[in-house]
Amino acid sequence: MQLDEDTDPLPKPTYHTMKDKQLKDLLVKYGLPVTGARDVWTARHKQWVLLFNSNLDRSPSRRMTYEQLHAELSKWERQTSLLDPSKRAAKLKFDVEDSAAYAKAHKDQFDALVAAARSSAKPKQQSKSPPRSSSPEDVDLARSSPPILS
Repeated sequence: MQLDEDTDPLPKPTYHTMKDKQLKDLLVKYGLPVTGARDVWTARHKQWVLLFNSNLDRSPSRRMTYEQLHAELSKWERQTSLLDPSKRAAKLKFDVEDSAAYAKAHKDQFDALVAAARSSAKPKQQSKSPPRSSSPEDVDLARSSPPILS
């Protein structure tokens, strides 16, 4: 696809009214991958429309090529997959082969963190008045009065 001055911006479709086949055909039409679930397809096409249309806003001499737009979309997908909580947790997982040796080697740091947490914790406040007990009169009064509406 050639990007010239006569290229029109892509319309933003209403994804929730489209069938899977229609959405898949849109992705294929622009050479986009059709991997993943429907929500991935939708996000991918939305980003493609955004990239494509914003590229048309540039002056013709500064526009990206079709291949550069595809590369930009791939870069976006890699970056956003890092924000996916399930994938982020897998990347941040810290494996220690010998946990006992690790705990022993880092005991001083752990003790310092515990001490800092204890010193910065707010002390529990003691209630100054004894807890109020309900007398039979209070219970009868509460049952007989109508509820207060705010």
